Amino acid sequence: MLFFSDIGEKKGQVAVYDMKTFEVSWLKPEGMAKALVPCRETVYIPDADVVLIGARVADADGNQLWLAYDCAKNAWGRRSARGRRPDWEKRARSTTRWA
Repeated sequence: MLFFSDIGEKKGQVAVYDMKTFEVSWLKPEGMAKALVPCRETVYIPDADVVLIGARVADADGNQLWLAYDCAKNAWGRRSARGRRPDWEKRARSTTRWA
C-alpha cells in the first residue's frame, strides 16, 4: 500500500506499507519538488504503473498538468491528459442551504 505525504518535512515523499510484515518504509522518490500539492484523491492506472494524483500543477508555459507518481521509476512527474478538459471555471453554484 502506498501513502503520499503532502505536508511537513515529508512533503513529496512516498511511503510503502507492507501488509505482511506490517513495516513502513519511505521510498524517497526523485522529483519531490514536483509534488508540492495536496494528494487527496488518487487512482492507480495499472497499464502505466502510475498513480495519478487528483491535483493539477502548472508547467513553465502555464499549461495545467496532472501530478503523477511513476511506481516503476520511483519518481514524481507531470502528465497531460488528452481529450476535452472539464470546464472548471463554470461550476454550478450549490443551492444547498444548511439550517
